[in-house]
Amino acid sequence: MPINSSTIELSDPTIPISSPYYLYPNENPSLILVSPALNSSNYHSWSRAMRLALLSKNKLQFVDGSITVPSDTDSLYPAWERCNTMVISWLNHSISSFIFSSVLWVNTAFDIWNDLRERFSQGDVYRISDLQDEISSFKQDDRSVTDYFTELKIFWDELLHFRPLPRCSCNTPCSCGVLTTIKRYHDDDYVIRFLKGLNDKFTGARSQIMLLDPLPSINKAFSMVIQQERQFNTGSSKVFVNNLSSSDNTSSVNAVTKRFDASSSTVDKRWCIFCQRPRHTIETCFRKNGYNNGYRAKGQARVNNVYSDDVAEPPPTSTLSDSSSNNSGFTLTQEQYSQLLALLKPSPSPSIPSSTSLTNNVIRDSHFTLATTEGISLTPFWIIDTGATDHITYSLSSFASYKHIKPILVTLPNGTKLEACISGTVIFHEHLCLHDVLYIPAFTFHLLSVTKLTTTLPCCFTFHSNVCKIQALPS
Repeated sequence: MPINSSTIELSDPTIPISSPYYLYPNENPSLILVSPALNSSNYHSWSRAMRLALLSKNKLQFVDGSITVPSDTDSLYPAWERCNTMVISWLNHSISSFIFSSVLWVNTAFDIWNDLRERFSQGDVYRISDLQDEISSFKQDDRSVTDYFTELKIFWDELLHFRPLPRCSCNTPCSCGVLTTIKRYHDDDYVIRFLKGLNDKFTGARSQIMLLDPLPSINKAFSMVIQQERQFNTGSSKVFVNNLSSSDNTSSVNAVTKRFDASSSTVDKRWCIFCQRPRHTIETCFRKNGYNNGYRAKGQARVNNVYSDDVAEPPPTSTLSDSSSNNSGFTLTQEQYSQLLALLKPSPSPSIPSSTSLTNNVIRDSHFTLATTEGISLTPFWIIDTGATDHITYSLSSFASYKHIKPILVTLPNGTKLEACISGTVIFHEHLCLHDVLYIPAFTFHLLSVTKLTTTLPCCFTFHSNVCKIQALPS
């Protein structure tokens, strides 16, 4: 008489459910308990996951030696044999095919487990040293705080698996509290290592947390840092616009300025990129174009050693007449104004021989000039660099628009690395715009990358002794 498969029972009904010999009806020998499968480099994480899986199925005793093989005449032998083969199948489906071929003919799950442990668990000291190196040198870099914390936790927990915290083995538990102190030191080391690996933009949060006494738990520290990252990300989608009144620049940033609400149109958002002050633009800047008659500057005047070939043009006649009406005691005619500009205009400088220091030779056209003045801490000119890979500026006022980006590490020629978190657009005029300009406040000059500009714009550079020409290529 054929046997109906639906009547087959894996376990003896007399075996209680709590017994390790009991097999549930839905148990499957082809089940994959853990992933990824065991290979030559992941034994410790694999064995941890497999032990948890077998423990949840009440079958860990078949691999740790708690259950010995009963004799053939023992009434439990059939139940043991069924459970043993089931565990062997689970193990075989959780290891790589190459390793599987080496344990195919082993008869007990206990022997397979010991064979795998003896082959792949050796070299714990080397793994401990590798983990210590990984933890000490691990940095956030371009990872999010969550990804950085998760990877660090993997290393830390694995090291704790090899080097667990000591426990009191005395018959009478100690009351000196040394084990509590050891655990607190261990937890503090975890927090310190997490904070030290964060990027520089979290310096404020790192300093505040490390000043707390006692230090918070690792989860609390992570929560505090993730809140600051969320604040950074909230502002990263905002595009900030320097509102330039020049007609050439207005068309270039028109699409960005439309994002502002019409109700804010009454607020004066003008900003001068020359003197970096609000409520006016470079076209009406007194510091660049000269002060109007009767104007008295506030505070102590300061003279800057600046080379410029931009000379303000005379204002329209209507502007002069308005000025005359407002200042009846002080008036200038058109001819007097022209004569005054002629006096203020600098005389042509003699040719300056090229210097051996590249940082003292800045080639400029309108915004680029040849300057050899030593000791300029913050120069408004742009250095044309044929070796730089990106445009860089030290002033936010240089941007027509900018936005926050994921931190980028910029490597200087001397090996120093600086972080840039803002990128934007710099507009010289309608035909010359620099895109993806990095903002690094630690710089003392603006940097124009020839490689970057020729990649984004169809143009070429021509260098002479004291002149640089940027010419558009024919389309």
